[in-house]
Amino acid sequence: MGGNHRPLVIHGLWPERMEPRTYPHDCPAPPLDLEPALALELADFMPGMADGLDQHEWRTHGGCSGLDDDDYYRHALELARRVDAALSATLTTRAGGETTAGALRGIADMFSPGLGRTLTFHCRPLRGASSRRPYLIEVRQCVDNDGPGGAPGTALACAVVKRRDQGCGASFLIAGADSR
Repeated sequence: MGGNHRPLVIHGLWPERMEPRTYPHDCPAPPLDLEPALALELADFMPGMADGLDQHEWRTHGGCSGLDDDDYYRHALELARRVDAALSATLTTRAGGETTAGALRGIADMFSPGLGRTLTFHCRPLRGASSRRPYLIEVRQCVDNDGPGGAPGTALACAVVKRRDQGCGASFLIAGADSR
């Protein structure tokens, strides 16, 4: 979570195998050279570009995707926009408050039936926060690489591929602008 203007931002798009923590990484890839218009679109969803996050993610994961850099980030944007459209209004209105993974999955399902089961929520206490309760820090989506040329394709039920929420407990807090 973060950014000055949206509650969800892109960290990366990682090709992943069925076994946890066995994703391919650091595959040979040409240097990142995004189309200028795409770079502008991406910057809206990936504020970490200012610190080279796009370069890092391309070197570490994008080169393993089987896609060129523009297609890799187009797919990342497409997936991020869908999850953002489903959850951003709720995350914004609940900022500073508390919710559950089940509630957010239900909201995602109202936007697009079945979307909620493709999401996992990751939480931890925030450094310097007055509460040691968990805060939502990340939303992940489980997606197969069955699209054309190995591109992200079918959204997967995270439970089927052994992905689960982490650190959120029964309920968690949504960071407000003052707690980020």
